Amino acid sequence: MGYFKLIKSQIFTEFVEARFNTNSNRYQQVVADGDYREGELASLVNEVSNLIQKRSVKKLLELGCGSGLAAEQLAHLDVHIVGIDISENMISIAREKNLYDELYCCEIENFLTEKQRQKIELAFACSVIQFFDEEKLNNLFDLIRRILTEDGIFVFTFDVCPIGARINKKLIMEHSLQFIKTMAEKYFNQVKVKQLPFGRREQAREVKCGMAVLSNRR
Repeated sequence: MGYFKLIKSQIFTEFVEARFNTNSNRYQQVVADGDYREGELASLVNEVSNLIQKRSVKKLLELGCGSGLAAEQLAHLDVHIVGIDISENMISIAREKNLYDELYCCEIENFLTEKQRQKIELAFACSVIQFFDEEKLNNLFDLIRRILTEDGIFVFTFDVCPIGARINKKLIMEHSLQFIKTMAEKYFNQVKVKQLPFGRREQAREVKCGMAVLSNRR
């Protein structure tokens, strides 16, 4: 238990910020090597694109936007995109691409608490939830629920484990499909969770990923 607490304590702002600031220069290559665009990113972008067109969404909020990989594939749609990320280096790369209408460098929870004043129709996050332990994930769901419009939607991918939730050797959280479903149902009326056919690759091994679509629409 002591070892678990020691590892868990490291999944904080400083850890995530340092990780992506350090890796920003080679992030594009990591993405290419991991077939990220053909895996979880493609699945999430397809889901978000369909929702935008089906519901005539006008404003998006991307949590953990990184270098703008998702926005690259959504830029052709007539939609206002707000991106936030904790890494200044990642935000700098995203800003150079000129894809976002608004970009903020800050922690997700701080942004949702202090800076996000207008309601959002659709929020999404790709490869972000693995940096949220149970306590932080509960807080995130509560904050997202508050900033969404009455029929707003939150879509995200996550790394999958067989049961419960755990921290792997890379200090990244994995969540089971049932864990995400059970937790999300405390905050949202409609919860859809599924495992993706393909997630991504890391060091020639497949990382299994899931996707959740949450809404308070009745």
